[in-house]
Amino acid sequence: YTLVPDDRGKSVYMSNALPNTVTIDTNANQACDVDMVCMIRQLSAGLTTVSAVAGVTLNGVDGGSVDLDGQWKSVVLNQYATDSWWIEGMSGVVV
Repeated sequence: YTLVPDDRGKSVYMSNALPNTVTIDTNANQACDVDMVCMIRQLSAGLTTVSAVAGVTLNGVDGGSVDLDGQWKSVVLNQYATDSWWIEGMSGVVV
C-alpha cells in the first residue's frame, strides 16, 4: 500500500496473513501536506514494514524502513517537512 493524501488523520489497517509494506512515496508523486499525521495498524500475522522510497527520509534516514513489532501493533507517521517523516509509537523502532 502507498500512502496517499486522503490518509491524513486516518488509520491505515494492514490485514494480511503474508508480509506487507506501507510505502511512503515522494511528495512529487503523492502530495501529502506537511504536518500530515496518520496511523498504521497491523491487524494480522503478516509482518508490516513501513518503507520510505529514495528521496524520502524516515527518522532521518533516506530510504529507510522499519518493521512493526507484530500483530496488533501500530505506529504514527508524521510528515514534519516535505519528504521528511517521523515514525513513533512502538518500542525498538530502528530505521
